[in-house]
Amino acid sequence: DPAPVTRFLLPLLRRLALAFGLVLAVLAVNFTLIHAAPGDPALVIAGEMGGADEAAMASIRKTYGLDKPLLEQFTTYIGKSVQGDLGQSYTYNRPVADLILDRLGPTVLLVLTALLSAIVLGTLLGVLASRKPDSIGSGAVTVLSLVGYSMPVFWTGILLVILFGKVWPIMPIAGMRDVRAIGGGAIENAIGVAHHLVLPALTLGIIYLAQYSRLARASMLEVLSADYIRTARAKGVSERGV
Repeated sequence: DPAPVTRFLLPLLRRLALAFGLVLAVLAVNFTLIHAAPGDPALVIAGEMGGADEAAMASIRKTYGLDKPLLEQFTTYIGKSVQGDLGQSYTYNRPVADLILDRLGPTVLLVLTALLSAIVLGTLLGVLASRKPDSIGSGAVTVLSLVGYSMPVFWTGILLVILFGKVWPIMPIAGMRDVRAIGGGAIENAIGVAHHLVLPALTLGIIYLAQYSRLARASMLEVLSADYIRTARAKGVSERGV
């Protein structure tokens, strides 16, 4: 019977078509915003080289395809983007894809560290707050969660840099590892990376922590009021057992 296969494939194809259309729309908006911004990329590149005459400017425009009509530039941009070619960086004079790949590993490490830490600590705080919902501790968790969720990430990061980089200079505020530890053992390098990871992970994790603590608290309060919990307590089961 092809009906189940059809019911599965049609929504999948529809989703893929919508995703492809969304990617094209993002690329179009990105291209339009870059070209609508004031300034000439050729002038920027020439300025970084210390200036250039008209011949050099024409060579720069030809090298980066800036001398072509906008429609042709857009078509080339879409075609290369679909192939994974994101072009050449004006600033670093390197392929953009290589620059992204260089930073992909540290970014994934930072996000996973912040997310996993927030899940564990947020769930723990939410469960503890739900045990005694009217206590001072539960109120403190609620207030801290709301404050942490309300603080912008960039502002939190600046405060942590000032606090632990200037007032109490116990944390590194730049880089991913200590240059003095480069070339050392694997354990020493791992400790250095972890030390540099604390402040960025804490900055990102505060928002996740607030979300998961509130979610865990609300879920636990709902569960603790369920019939089978009341039945267990009525039968004399200890709180640890419950």
